[in-house]
Amino acid sequence: MDEKLQSLQIGALLHDIGKLLQRSGGIFFNEEDFKNKKMSHSAYGYGFVKRLLLDDKWDISKCVMYHHKDHIERIKDKIKPEDLCYIVYEADNIAAGADRRTNDEIDPKDAIFEREAPLESIFNILKTKNTDTKIDKAYYLRTLEEGKEFNYPVNKTKCNATKACYQKIESILNQHLKDDKLNEIKGMPINKDTLNSLLQILEATTTYIPSDTSTGNLADISLYDHLKLTSAIASCMYIYFEEKGIKEYKNICYNNPKREEPYFLLVSGDLSGVQDFIYTISSKGALKSLRARSFYLDILLEHIADEILEKLELSRANLIYTGGGHFYMLLPNTEKTNELLKLAEEKINQWFINKYGITLYLALAWEPCCSYDFMLNITDKREEFKKRTSKDVFRSVSEKLSQKKLQRYTPEQLQKLLDPDSDINTIPKKNNFRECNICHTSQGDLDKYTNPQKPDEIIFENICLNCLNLYKFGKELVFKAEETDPKVITVRYYIPVRKDKAFIELPSLDETVRIMTIEKAGWIKKDSKEHSENKYVRLYTKNKWMTGLKLSTNLWMGDYNKEPEKLDKEGQKSLIEFEELANKSIGIKRLAVMRADVDNLGMAFVSGFDDKYGTLSRYTTLSRQLSLFFKHYINRVCKTNIYGTGNENPGNFSITGKDSEEIKNTAKNIVIVYSGGDDVFIVGAWNDILDFAVDLRRAFKQFTNDKLTFSAGIGFFNHSFPIYQMANMTGKLEDKAKEYPDKEKPDKDAVALFGLDKHSSISHVYSWEEFETGVYEKLKFFLDRFVKPSDDNSIGELELSTSFLYKLNHLLEDEITEGEYSINLARLAYLMARVESDNREIFKQIKTWALESTDQKQLLTAINLLIYLFREADKEKEKYSKDHHKMEVN
Repeated sequence: MDEKLQSLQIGALLHDIGKLLQRSGGIFFNEEDFKNKKMSHSAYGYGFVKRLLLDDKWDISKCVMYHHKDHIERIKDKIKPEDLCYIVYEADNIAAGADRRTNDEIDPKDAIFEREAPLESIFNILKTKNTDTKIDKAYYLRTLEEGKEFNYPVNKTKCNATKACYQKIESILNQHLKDDKLNEIKGMPINKDTLNSLLQILEATTTYIPSDTSTGNLADISLYDHLKLTSAIASCMYIYFEEKGIKEYKNICYNNPKREEPYFLLVSGDLSGVQDFIYTISSKGALKSLRARSFYLDILLEHIADEILEKLELSRANLIYTGGGHFYMLLPNTEKTNELLKLAEEKINQWFINKYGITLYLALAWEPCCSYDFMLNITDKREEFKKRTSKDVFRSVSEKLSQKKLQRYTPEQLQKLLDPDSDINTIPKKNNFRECNICHTSQGDLDKYTNPQKPDEIIFENICLNCLNLYKFGKELVFKAEETDPKVITVRYYIPVRKDKAFIELPSLDETVRIMTIEKAGWIKKDSKEHSENKYVRLYTKNKWMTGLKLSTNLWMGDYNKEPEKLDKEGQKSLIEFEELANKSIGIKRLAVMRADVDNLGMAFVSGFDDKYGTLSRYTTLSRQLSLFFKHYINRVCKTNIYGTGNENPGNFSITGKDSEEIKNTAKNIVIVYSGGDDVFIVGAWNDILDFAVDLRRAFKQFTNDKLTFSAGIGFFNHSFPIYQMANMTGKLEDKAKEYPDKEKPDKDAVALFGLDKHSSISHVYSWEEFETGVYEKLKFFLDRFVKPSDDNSIGELELSTSFLYKLNHLLEDEITEGEYSINLARLAYLMARVESDNREIFKQIKTWALESTDQKQLLTAINLLIYLFREADKEKEKYSKDHHKMEVN
């Protein structure tokens, strides 16, 4: 291990930590050294690091104290040309120079800072089809883990970052360091364990602290994002210098910085085959298998990124973004890195072929880039070089990635794949010439899995070990935040595990085998003391910082699941099953599946920022914010918790018409199957899925300053319907929503409900606003006037006969021709006359709606929802096939 490199990464990661301490008015660590109370943030940071590190072999404290020109100039004769602080100085210039509109080298004495300026929203300057106006919103100053509320961007004047707020965060930072014993690195070699621990602590405490508060600059880059990027840049430069034999950094980083040198590689990785891998399962234990497969792919991508980073001795600071089957990394442009990336692509894809055939494929692409590519506002000598921006670099690596997907395999791999007699294509005799019934591959041994409680009951037949373990993993994936001994995901070298323990193999970049298991944290700590520690490659925690565990990395994951009320067939209480979810529905006992993703996200990245703002930091910040929403905050939406700090509350939605306050913090009967960087797959009781969908849209609208939207398909199914068909049909509904209102000129920001009529004449597709103000208001008209409240918590009693609703539904449907809506008023009048209650008001209102095609279409959807709400469970089978075949698939 290169201890000097590890020290550089820590020095760069802490170089601006003094900004937090300066703004909090933190204690002076050495009164003799710092008698001037207007001392710089560098001096505050120096004192902090000197207290933290007794053993400072590679001058980490110098990196913190001397990363600005004025400080270096004062004592430059005492700094050696080989000191790491010169690399941190230039890395800070590159990272900060990309975001500041003024000269970063201005004398701090002349700069004007707004001490209480809050972190501004990255969405303020994002230009989208929805709106391209600049908005002036900012975040309350708090830690990422603090409170249960969303930290929505609000009017900038409402959320000053006060000294008291900074003091609270400083206290939490110190508590983290104390509790997690990071200061044990005193007297110890600096290594990746302490580095990644520190990275997580900084994420927890500095995510909502602005990096720059000087007037004239945007304050939309957090201190965390700036520290992380500076560390990534510095480490790339160091490794590049090492390969070139450069040992003195003063000239190349300070006197005459070589900003045209291609120090960096922007690396993009994309995992193909995700949909096929997740949804190719049977309906037995569907949720366990679905959750496990989705979770496995998340860990798989993180693991691959970590394998690459660890081979280069880099921390996760160099991992710019991961989510949705995709990652970006900033790596050094060296021969070793280029060879490693080629090796990784070949070895991992060979492992996929051996394990899953051609279902999964990893594409890797990389693009060399220089400092100038990230420094739009730097003008010195800039005109001498080809003008290129961060946007151009991302576009170039994206084009290379697309090309890789068209040419997937090496000639040797292709030869084996095309050879019908190769071991890849031959079904072994030992399996009786059969494939696994789930993944449809034949390489592994096949077995059957019986119910541990009832050995004669076969749950799976002809199942490979990997699919069986994925199913078992699904039962272990219930992580509870309140557990005193929480679960941890381990990646370890292969060792024999007990027979009933689920383990899954993972690829590696060397010849050793990796396996993943789930263990209790207490057991891991005990096991680490009793056995050799190096059998653990790394540990991951889910939605929980546990930085005291060496190698542990927290991963944000949308993992909400409604706890089951009864034991499963194997006598365990793990994940709820489809049937129980469906039975929790109001009215008709149906599942709903929701698939959604963000509209025009690729366009937002390509052209969302003006050239002067399109920097690496802003792309990183935008990606991280979206990841936080879909991997972290989404769990709160599932609990009907969408209110935010400072009483910001978009208001909860209820298809039954309940008041927002009445249902706040009510856990929904839904399960997140998958929630990635920008898309979701969620299943649950049909009415809860509808409520959740609108809540998620309201929260997302406020979270993004109404700059981004998402479209969704929501299908309704019997609980026994094949899951792959649910996924497929709901995906088609999502496509319909993406095409709304017209395939040629879609506005998107829409939702498609129910199913697709066989004649394609009825389409329950609406913009979200139209659904809330049109469909829902018509539904509420019936709920307010024709539902008698009950004494219990049920929806109440409908005072209209379901027979009338069915006839009205058929009347509305029968008058639709090729998507054009009309109404036969004589038939409507006759139908109204047969209603037992006073029909004047309803007739008048329905007539008004029926005469306008848009209103009539909304009315039809509202009637369908009303029928769903009051369909009696014992009459479903009798009525269903006759009356609602067009709405869904039974």
